[in-house]
Amino acid sequence: MKASLNHVAILLPSVQKAAEYLRSFGFKINSLDEFVETHEIYIGDRSTFSATLLLMQPNQEGSYTRAIKKRGPGLHHIAIDVLDLSTPITFNIQGSEKMQHRGFGQNIYFFANTEGIENYPGFFA
Repeated sequence: MKASLNHVAILLPSVQKAAEYLRSFGFKINSLDEFVETHEIYIGDRSTFSATLLLMQPNQEGSYTRAIKKRGPGLHHIAIDVLDLSTPITFNIQGSEKMQHRGFGQNIYFFANTEGIENYPGFFA
């Protein structure tokens, strides 16, 4: 199966602080997207269809707030573009759950973290 990395999503208490931290290393920072439960900023050039980093911040009580309270900041999910969602994909990450998603004209597998990762100074603050 042909597949490519779409994005890696990190759940954080402040997407603005993380974006500014990454800007200091020369990363391209896209505009803030506001959704019902999250504020999101993509890091990287989305026009080239290369993989990006997605910073996510809960903005109201809900599943994202519960996740950050339970596990702390860290990996939320990995999204992989595939040609056909009906073809099985084998990708084993301890503590992850596989979800399928069709949206924005794309077929994407999401591998969502259920355990959290270590805290990195300056980024997850």
